[in-house]
Amino acid sequence: MKIIILLLFCVTVFYFPATLFSDEMSDSQRARNFNGEYKKLYNSLKRTHVSKFVDPVIVSDLRKNLEILKHQSNSFNDPEKGYVKQCKKNYEQLESWFLKKVASAEKQNKGHVKNKVIKVKSSKKIETVKVADEKLKPLDYQNKRALGFFNKDYNRYLDSFNDPKPSQAKTLNNYIQKLENRLSKLTMKQHPEVMEASERLELLKTKLKLSGIVQEDQSEDWLSKNSAELKKLDYAKRSAFERGYRMIGIIQKDLDKKKKMVKITVQPKPGLQLETRLDDIMTDLKKNALNGHKLTLELSKKIELLRLDIKKEEKRELELFSQADKVGNIKNYPDFQKDLDWLHSVYKEYNERNIFRKGNEQLAQKLMSSYENDKSRCAELRKKYSQFMKSTIAPVRKTSELTRKFGYAEDYMEKFSKARKEYMKDAAPDIENALLNAKKMLDQAIREKRTAWFKGGLNQKLSIAGEKIEIFASVEGENSPKVKELRSKFELLKKTVENARGNLSNGLLESQKMPEDKYSGNDKQEILTQAVEKWENKYSSLKVLSKGISMRKWDRKTEWRKESLDPTKKYKVDFSEIQVWILVKTSEEIASSYIVELSKDHMKNDTLKVYVPDINENVFKTDMLLKNVK
Repeated sequence: MKIIILLLFCVTVFYFPATLFSDEMSDSQRARNFNGEYKKLYNSLKRTHVSKFVDPVIVSDLRKNLEILKHQSNSFNDPEKGYVKQCKKNYEQLESWFLKKVASAEKQNKGHVKNKVIKVKSSKKIETVKVADEKLKPLDYQNKRALGFFNKDYNRYLDSFNDPKPSQAKTLNNYIQKLENRLSKLTMKQHPEVMEASERLELLKTKLKLSGIVQEDQSEDWLSKNSAELKKLDYAKRSAFERGYRMIGIIQKDLDKKKKMVKITVQPKPGLQLETRLDDIMTDLKKNALNGHKLTLELSKKIELLRLDIKKEEKRELELFSQADKVGNIKNYPDFQKDLDWLHSVYKEYNERNIFRKGNEQLAQKLMSSYENDKSRCAELRKKYSQFMKSTIAPVRKTSELTRKFGYAEDYMEKFSKARKEYMKDAAPDIENALLNAKKMLDQAIREKRTAWFKGGLNQKLSIAGEKIEIFASVEGENSPKVKELRSKFELLKKTVENARGNLSNGLLESQKMPEDKYSGNDKQEILTQAVEKWENKYSSLKVLSKGISMRKWDRKTEWRKESLDPTKKYKVDFSEIQVWILVKTSEEIASSYIVELSKDHMKNDTLKVYVPDINENVFKTDMLLKNVK
């Protein structure tokens, strides 16, 4: 009766797949059904212990289930589909695993002894007693539970032993220790399942020995040397010693790892959190009443030596942390924010487009005078914060911000330097050419008595040459011999023009007429009003005598321009310009005409700007007799 119940239990743990597919099913439906049945049978087989595979009834039923699953894998309409091929592959792998399991079970079953004879001593005589084979006795709850934990860990660790590497030595050795600890909890040592588990563990240990990568554990050596003494103790006390010696080995390994550390990112905690674990070992021994045992005294000596080693390592780590804290703690840099703001200001100053063009002379001159100092200070700050930015304990937000500010400042200073070199290559020849053109025009004006040129083209050429000299001087420096030479030529030419103008002034003034007023757009009155208001706001004493627009329409410019700091980059401009002439009284006989420029920025909603000239500087103007003003 017991045998029948046992067989029924063994059979019910397996899952019987569903019957064959119906003809109406599509391949996708067949695949879904197949996968469901496959997973159920797969899980059922994996949960079955190896000892069950020697039972012919169970094996026969399993073969029938596999045959049904095989027929399903061959019943697809289109065998070339990818998921159909995968279904067949899954079945073949499961069948192969099943056949290997059956062969392994049969091999193990042949090696088991059905009966064992042992000798039992008594006070009177020694008699031979036949002990029933433990294979016939089922595992009790505790042994069954302990074996389950062993199998679970064994299956989890098994793949790691297929191709052991030297770098895995410590890990694999720990796996062996854990499995041995699991196996030590089993009391039914002669049961086939326990013996089979022991054999599997021995195979793993043999693999490691053959690989030659696992070192013998010193605590295990000590336990084996004192095995006779330990056998005298009960299970609880013996386990306390085993735990203690193994824990010492683990603590020693953790300490050895710490000794290899060359960088400390956090302040070491007292005792490196290892001393408390040593105290736990002694507490465990005292709890099991092992205070006076000779092995406890020996263990205490090992613990004290290890404690001294821990304190030595703690001191080393504190020194490392102190060094790291010195360069990585933001409190050690009181000027951090000040230096950060300076780097930002440098970036803002040098991040200027067209720095060597008209209108930026003062900024270019300022940057050229401060460039070398700025570059030097930036290098000093780099040196000052180099260790801080490399530190593993410095605030990441601060190091990232500092790195970013350095990058911006240094990048735009480098662009400024390149733009300066690019400008300087052609600057002096360009100025020489501008002065030469102005001189040619002056000679022709004097020779041909072209008085009109003095009020237009000649003044414009002189103005352009003067602006180029100012920009060149801001870059090269006022003490440069070349700057002095160019300034001398410019002043000489300017004086020559003034003399020529004086000689021809009478004819010029007599012939000068009112500027033309050609513009007829609907916004003419608005343009004139804006120009006059800006003029009178700046020069209230110079009342406007007359005004007009000599241009027929707004002059619109839409183009891409190169950045002066980085010629590889371009920016777009889209604006319109128009010029208003304004006549004012400048002496008792003379009236002068000045140009007020207006511009609309079409990229900023047609924002209007009005530029009134500085009449105290060398700006374009036209003089005429006051009596000719209408």
